[in-house]
Amino acid sequence: MDSFMFMFHICILDLVQAAMHLVGGVYTLLPIKMEQVPHWLNAFSGGLISSAWLAYLFLSTVLAINRFAHVAFPHHILILISYLYALIWMIVYLTPFVNFVYLKDSYYYYYDDSKGSDISHQIDTWACLVQIIVMGICYLGVILMLRTMRKRMENDSAQQRKVRAREMQITLQVSIIFFFTFLVQTSWMTLPKIFPNMPKWGYIIVNTFWILINGINPVIYYVLNPTIRHKVMKLIGFKVISIMSVDRTTSTTPSSQAAAPLLKVHKIQPE
Repeated sequence: MDSFMFMFHICILDLVQAAMHLVGGVYTLLPIKMEQVPHWLNAFSGGLISSAWLAYLFLSTVLAINRFAHVAFPHHILILISYLYALIWMIVYLTPFVNFVYLKDSYYYYYDDSKGSDISHQIDTWACLVQIIVMGICYLGVILMLRTMRKRMENDSAQQRKVRAREMQITLQVSIIFFFTFLVQTSWMTLPKIFPNMPKWGYIIVNTFWILINGINPVIYYVLNPTIRHKVMKLIGFKVISIMSVDRTTSTTPSSQAAAPLLKVHKIQPE
């Protein structure tokens, strides 16, 4: 399965989380106490944002495994599993035993003090930790194999070099996403435990990390992926012109001139 399909569904989960962060912002701005908000509504928004995050992390792990499997040996993985995983967590959050709700005094979503929430939090934490470790191992393996590929690229054909370069570009994108995911998950898991009396601004920083990661994916794709960048330029009214020019870095003999590779340059100008 193409990696961009995984990235597309990761963006959907990003939007779900961002929408619930917006709900939390509305709670913060309204002159009300959280006791005045219907419990089912608070539980639903908290359950939705947490289950979307867990599915996001699961799908990111699947993406890491997919990248590793695709570089090592072609393999297909179904995205449906991640949504089933999210559904299971959503059902758990909608039970009366577990509450993942917005805490207005601390400006972020978290578990309440019930026993069921504590058990769910422990399972959530260990599941996320395992997934972070799996992602790290997979991306390390991908990077090591890509380094080996780079050494062979000089002897590859132009088409093979193009494919391998694309693999490196995709791996760079998902590796950057892994870094931010690792940052958010570790800060969210460890800081409240290390600093049980952490001041309010500490929770604000942790939640800000979570909000930022929901918008970092499209920024990374736009910066590192020229295809997406050109489509965005066209969408906002710019025209992308492809200019073909001859690479003169090769030998200047007649035969080599005829076989010189073409270099595609994209020029962007307003419509």
